[in-house]
Parts: sequence; structure tokens; C-alpha cells
Amino acid sequence: MHSVYSLGGALVLTTTTPLKEFPIRPRDGSIYIPKKFIIRNLMVRGPVVFLRRDDGLVEKQGRWNCTAYKESALGYELLEDGFYLYKDMVFNSPEAALYEISLKVPPPSVPPAIWNDGKGGSFVAVSPVFIGQPSIPFEATNSTLSLKIPCKSSDSEEMINKALIETAAEQVFGCSKSMLKLEWGTERNTMVIAVPSLNPILLFKSMTKHVSK
Repeated sequence: MHSVYSLGGALVLTTTTPLKEFPIRPRDGSIYIPKKFIIRNLMVRGPVVFLRRDDGLVEKQGRWNCTAYKESALGYELLEDGFYLYKDMVFNSPEAALYEISLKVPPPSVPPAIWNDGKGGSFVAVSPVFIGQPSIPFEATNSTLSLKIPCKSSDSEEMINKALIETAAEQVFGCSKSMLKLEWGTERNTMVIAVPSLNPILLFKSMTKHVSK
């Protein structure tokens, strides 16, 4: 079994064959993966687009987007027999994806609230803002992400933790709450949310986009 990762480090496919062994489509250089070689598809459906090629032909593409960064297109399908993935958007390891980003993107300042453990995930330090307390904007200097939740400080720990996860999933990360894990960060002495992303830079950009809505 072989894994395929997005530019953001998210697992998007598992296949029976290594990524490098699939054929390249001459028209646009995309990697063609027949569905019979796919064990698991974690990508999400994107829009259907009509693309006019250089020869004048119009191609109907059903786009497929990243698991974690759902607005990021990874490829498309023409028929239902397989996927055409952009070769600069999919990789055989998270390390290869991160290396590609290091070549393309000048690293912006990432808040101290976000960090990577180098073992398979990123973390965000969080603190609850209870009913009646003022909101705290999330900025590049924040050491924690303050989440306004529909709870009182006197509510049970279980209720507060559940509200933190639900609020983070819906308002910050734009993902399913099942993808997030809340735990106590001993080193930071605060609650932290484990996020399935190996890239703190893209994580910060995604967070900023959702928080600013």
C-alpha cells in the first residue's frame, strides 16, 4: 500500500502502486491514476469546470480537492475510470510536500500558538472565551487561539471541551470535528488541538481565512 499526500501534507489517497509509476498525461503533464489502483480516496469533490485547450477543444473536468484544504484543487476526472492529479500538488511523502513548499513560498511569520512536532501533525494552543467575556482577535503574536464558546466557566469540563472542538471545527479550521483532537499541552500549560496537517504555514493561512469571515 502506498500513500499520496497533498501540498499541505494531508493524506489524500492510498494506492496499490507508487505514485512515480503512474503514467503522465501528455496534454498537461498530470499524473493519471486509474481507479482500479486506488484503495482509498480521501479527496473531496470540487466544482465542474469547462476548460478550453490550446487546440480549441473544450474539456469537461470534475475537480477533486484536498482533504484538509478543501478549496485547493489537486486534480480532476474526465470519465469515471480514474483521476488526473497535478504533479506539483501531490507527493509520495509529507516531507516531499514540505520541501516543495520551501522552494515556492517564503515562510511567513507563524504565531507561537501554532507549532509542529515533526512526528505527523500540527498543534494549536487554545483557550476558551466564555459567555459574557470579550472576544480576542487572533493575530500573529498570539500565544493561544481564543475561542468564543456557548458555555459558562461554571459548566462541566466535558461540556467546555466539546464546545471547544465544535467551535474550532466550524469557525476556525472548516473541517469535521472528528479530524481534531483536544488534549492538555503540558509544555504550554494550556489546552491544545491536534490538527492533521504537517504544515504550520498553510494551517495558519487556513485559520486566518476562516477566522476572518
